[in-house]
Amino acid sequence: MNTANKLQKQIMRRVYMAFAKRVATHQVTMQVALFVLALYVFGAVVHVKRIVDALLSTSAGSIPSYIAGAFMHAEVLTLIAVGTMVFVALSIPWQFRSQSLLRSQAV
Repeated sequence: MNTANKLQKQIMRRVYMAFAKRVATHQVTMQVALFVLALYVFGAVVHVKRIVDALLSTSAGSIPSYIAGAFMHAEVLTLIAVGTMVFVALSIPWQFRSQSLLRSQAV
């Protein structure tokens, strides 16, 4: 009985590890991890509260020029982080859509 229990635990451990590997290497999981990393870098490089305060003190008509000026004078790391967040945020819904299309064609 003890040997059967050990064997069952070992088998289930392998099943759990295979499932964890599958979830960790899933494309959407990787994209979410990349988004979180870019968000962390953005938060570390940029003082968000100052940007929000400056944006709120700007008149409504000059907000687009303020944003364009902010991007023109931003650091490269900030631009890479923002570009990565935008790219990932736009690609995740496309990823779900393509997976649902593949599933509907398989049925």
